Amino acid sequence: MEQGADIWEYHDRMYRAALIDRVNIEDPDVIAGRVRDILDSDAFLKAVYSGRFEKAVAEANDYAYDHSGVWAVPSYRMDGRTLDSIEDIGISKKQLSDFLAGDNMGTASSSSCVVFL
Repeated sequence: MEQGADIWEYHDRMYRAALIDRVNIEDPDVIAGRVRDILDSDAFLKAVYSGRFEKAVAEANDYAYDHSGVWAVPSYRMDGRTLDSIEDIGISKKQLSDFLAGDNMGTASSSSCVVFL
């Protein structure tokens, strides 16, 4: 990240905020509050509200959709199969378990799985 923040820590916090705490991570002020101890939240908000990264975000979203069909997070891809969450609902543990088991097509132990969060 531009400010030298730990990208995985940032990622973990956004995952927790959106999928566990169920807060609106589309609100930059909410995000800034969640990460103020790992980056300069004022600089973060200034960059977001200025539109500085708008083009890069749009291009990354287009890439995720065009190359992997990702339109919602979390999304899972494995062996040509997909499992997408439903906005504001997600997926159930059973859905994920069935997906990882290959929908009764064997185990996922020898498979590669990509998760988009």
